[in-house]
Amino acid sequence: MPALVPMMLLGCRPADILTEARAALLDGSESEVLALFKKPDDASYLLKMAKRRGGLKNVQVVIFPAPPGWDAPERYWAVFHAPQDIEEDHDPIYRVEFEEGRTFLSPELPLAKEEFDAITSSKVEVQVHPGSGRASVVANLTMRGQSGAKPPILRLNDFYTVTSAQIDGRTMPVITADSAQVAAPNAEEVLRAGSLLIPWISRSAKSAKFEYTGKVDIPGSDKISSGACYLTAWWVPTTAQIPHTSVVTMIAPENWRMVSEGVRQKSNVASLPAGMAATTFESALPISFPKAIGGAYSLAASLSRNGRTFSAYHLGGVIDKERAAKDVKSAADVVDFYDEAIGPFPYKSYDIYDSDSYYGIESYSYTLLARSITPWATTHEIGHTYFGGLVPCPYVRDTWNEGVTQYVDSVLFKQNSDHTLENGLKTVNVKVPLDKMFVPWDYEDASYSRGAYVMRMLENEIGLAAMKAAFHLLIAERVGKDTVWADLRQYFERASVTQLGWFWRQWVESDTFPTVEVHQAFATRANGNWKTRVILKQTGTPRPYRLTCMLRIVGDVAMEQAVTFKGESGEFEIESPFEPKTVSINPLGRALIHEGSPFTLAK
Repeated sequence: MPALVPMMLLGCRPADILTEARAALLDGSESEVLALFKKPDDASYLLKMAKRRGGLKNVQVVIFPAPPGWDAPERYWAVFHAPQDIEEDHDPIYRVEFEEGRTFLSPELPLAKEEFDAITSSKVEVQVHPGSGRASVVANLTMRGQSGAKPPILRLNDFYTVTSAQIDGRTMPVITADSAQVAAPNAEEVLRAGSLLIPWISRSAKSAKFEYTGKVDIPGSDKISSGACYLTAWWVPTTAQIPHTSVVTMIAPENWRMVSEGVRQKSNVASLPAGMAATTFESALPISFPKAIGGAYSLAASLSRNGRTFSAYHLGGVIDKERAAKDVKSAADVVDFYDEAIGPFPYKSYDIYDSDSYYGIESYSYTLLARSITPWATTHEIGHTYFGGLVPCPYVRDTWNEGVTQYVDSVLFKQNSDHTLENGLKTVNVKVPLDKMFVPWDYEDASYSRGAYVMRMLENEIGLAAMKAAFHLLIAERVGKDTVWADLRQYFERASVTQLGWFWRQWVESDTFPTVEVHQAFATRANGNWKTRVILKQTGTPRPYRLTCMLRIVGDVAMEQAVTFKGESGEFEIESPFEPKTVSINPLGRALIHEGSPFTLAK
């Protein structure tokens, strides 16, 4: 039986706030959730996460003592949990605080990646049960085992039931916290608290083994059905999504095609159920999200180029040969482009798998995409082989790789044919800095479009050759290293021999952007030409930004000229062979600003 202590035996404070939190969730009441926190803003992420999960009523809460080595012994932690999608949300942890006779929840506790006794490799075997929609998993994890490191805190999607656990080869009982009472784990046990898996030990660990099972059915995401399997979201235990190497063995119906990241290897499964087959993939590249996908796939098209094979697989016998042929050609074309612009493509093949319900996901040596989006999304996902694959992005600290991939794919390769830059400029009102965008498709998709826009701005500062050189440096030096926006800056500085601190402060770390307007404009005629004197003013930020934009002069025809200024105002003179009638600002791809209205010159 789980080692749980009735609420009244623990004293009123943790138990009382557990009762209040449970009631708030059952009521679906935002006001009651806000009342749990000392500062209402501390609940903002929880409320957004709950909304994406279908509402507060779909979220649960557990409270337990702070794990050994992570906090003071008298502390308690609260976890709000729900089944989570990949690269989206996580279950937040809050400290239970006591002050002036009141119990409340603190700001979210970020578990810093530097603190973890982190996973370095995983060896996972999963058996798929199409009839019941369940997965049975055995996960063997190797950890750093560093002396002095804190014990591991792992995350596993909360609908999986852990049936056994071993830490460093020693079997430990697994207890499960629930919202009825505050958990009280004992030493040498493993606590299952929402999505968390916490060995109750006071030392670092070198290995862990978990066996678990669960019915997999996240609408629009992970599922196991009679015809397909998508295992992507938090299905392998992770420590802060820190990248690690992986070996994934999938046991599924023998007529299914199964795939995971990396290169296919010989399977060594001792015995198999009748009608089942084993498929093994090994990823020597450290990644944050090993996956297992497959189903009744048929080859729809294949293309070989430059020693690589590109293939498209369609599901359930429904084959669109024309679309598949276009998809494999676009994959081959973009890999040729990336080979030159970014660096050598690391795989000898790349496969495109149709999905019947899953929207899409990056997977580095392959991709899974809804049928409707393969024509445009294939090249974007191949970009993630570099940004997200070779250079990982765990999606818990920021989502830099979406913006960089969008820039290379949509702006450079597709020449902005999808209007990424125009969409990026529209995010000027989104009050979240790029380096604080933790969910890629939140914030009006600004992680994609603003990220790409800022990269084009940087290109206009340092030049395309320096951008490509920086990407080559990035790929050469950060393979398998957890990366965020702040880490990127040094590579662009080195490639351009330019200090870019100001650029990062203005466009990556800020959420407030200036308004720029034509304050005055005067035109005079001299020697057959016209000279237009223009005064620009910027407002709306604590200090003036360093700005570059295009001044657009319109008469019977139009012309543009790039101008740069650093103060509250800038004065410029533009010569034109025609009489100017209006002056306006065109910031596209050069500045993220609010534009003033065109200025009409007096006759």
